[in-house]
Amino acid sequence: MHIKKIEDENEVEKALNFIGSYFFEKDRLQKYIRERKESFCNSEIINEKYLLKYPDKNTKIFAVFDNDLNLVGGMTIKFYLWEKLKKQYFFTIDYDYVKNKKLITVKHIEDIVKNKFTDFDVDDIRVSLELDSFAVKEELRGKGIGKKLYEIFIEEAQKIPENSTFAFTIVLGKYSKIKIGETFMKYFFKENSTIQKLPLDETLKILNLPKDIFRVNENSYGTLLLSKKFNFKFLGYAKYLGETWGYVFKH
Repeated sequence: MHIKKIEDENEVEKALNFIGSYFFEKDRLQKYIRERKESFCNSEIINEKYLLKYPDKNTKIFAVFDNDLNLVGGMTIKFYLWEKLKKQYFFTIDYDYVKNKKLITVKHIEDIVKNKFTDFDVDDIRVSLELDSFAVKEELRGKGIGKKLYEIFIEEAQKIPENSTFAFTIVLGKYSKIKIGETFMKYFFKENSTIQKLPLDETLKILNLPKDIFRVNENSYGTLLLSKKFNFKFLGYAKYLGETWGYVFKH
């Protein structure tokens, strides 16, 4: 069993088709493959200088092969300038102990990271990277392949020469990548000129959204467990309702 970074563009589609087919089908799978093929890069280190020059060439791909050179696992990692990422909105949930109910709001990822990582100066972050997607052949799960891929993700964060790097992953939810998350997000901006905390249950009812809106996709449990294992902190939910886990690396 060995893992290699894909460098030959001819191998890209095969690896992406393997990874993406665990999460998507038909048009959504083709969109997944197309977008990552367009953003594929084979640079060893992606830093702030590189991203300023090539912001759209920001995806690394890793593939796992067995001893017979069969593809049995893979991972995509995406790199971003923190300056562009930090103002994206994510959902956060709090609990009102007086009213005994959950409240939900949206905040910039910058504010969430500041709140969760008080030992770091968020202004020092220059580059962020995302464990975008990874998959392991079903019959080989539980043998440490996913763990090794996650370790490579962390190694990629540690390679970046800038002072601080923010690494994160969005664990796909049951309703990831469909319009439910967008509907939910738009409601906050339509109903409130200033974003406020809204009662979660009442808001779901008003929008006729399912109560299990935050349930993790069954194919993403591995990412969730590894995020906990490697001490990533739970930050909230992304626009498409996947759980967001993050860690700040100080170099």
